[in-house]
Amino acid sequence: MMKIPKDKDRPDLFLPPQAAHLQNPFTGTGTTPDGFTFRIKDGIIDLMGGIKGGIKGGTKVSTKGGTKGGIKGGTKVSTKGGTKASIKGARTSTRLRSPAQLSNLIPLTAMVYEDLWRKRSLSILGREPFSLDEEFRILQRWLQPSPGKRYLDVGCSTALYARNIKSICKECDVVALDYSRPMLRQARKRAAEEMADLFLVRADARQMPFLDGTFDGLAMGGTLNELLDPMRVLRECRRVIRDDGLFFIMFLLKAEKPVGIAAQLAARLGGIHFPSKEDSTKRFKEAGFRVKKRMSMGVVCMALLEPVRA
Repeated sequence: MMKIPKDKDRPDLFLPPQAAHLQNPFTGTGTTPDGFTFRIKDGIIDLMGGIKGGIKGGTKVSTKGGTKGGIKGGTKVSTKGGTKASIKGARTSTRLRSPAQLSNLIPLTAMVYEDLWRKRSLSILGREPFSLDEEFRILQRWLQPSPGKRYLDVGCSTALYARNIKSICKECDVVALDYSRPMLRQARKRAAEEMADLFLVRADARQMPFLDGTFDGLAMGGTLNELLDPMRVLRECRRVIRDDGLFFIMFLLKAEKPVGIAAQLAARLGGIHFPSKEDSTKRFKEAGFRVKKRMSMGVVCMALLEPVRA
């Protein structure tokens, strides 16, 4: 069970441990103490399409200690703002989403994303060989996942980072968050094949459903470039991470060579944004982070951020 600091102004939200067992996807409902009901369908915890009053069929999960139906323990999180309306207001919205983000809602995009693009993307964009295994080694070495700690993959797509963290640290809690159902379905399929127990949460990274300081570590791969409002997401990341936590982020820098500039110009039409090294550092600072480590390969940048205490 994930123990999270209590906050009397925010109702508790317990995620049943069965929801993380993706080899046997759980379907049912969850409720907050104030009666708000949300769906858990085939292992995906949907906090963007919640409903009031229950769902026919399935298993209703109580939030007080145990549950109805014999589910005990669970993972405790909370809704942002601590009110029923805060979850209900997080329904799916295409407002303030880039074309690149909207393409993630297409099932075919989710199906081909990992094998046809993500496994080759850093080599293509960095213009030199760089495998996914090398990327994972840096993630592991910098983030240092440890048993008993909690990690969040923000804008997870097919949960590549979340699955990798879980593969080397079975005893830690890992949450993978994305707003795209097709991406989360692919994440569930791949995690089940790898026997990786993850909590798959469908929610908006601009308004994450977690208490302040919930996570010991965060990871984000490529999502930053697709955001139309990156500062809002980065500030949410700062809110949900512990003061002594670590944040691994991979993103693309602004190109400086003519060929790269031309390629990025075309990508901007799809809503992709490319900050300079200086702009990214400034952005991280404004969100409450400092850069502890950084590694660049062409336009590909990996950084390890640490929170700045207020």
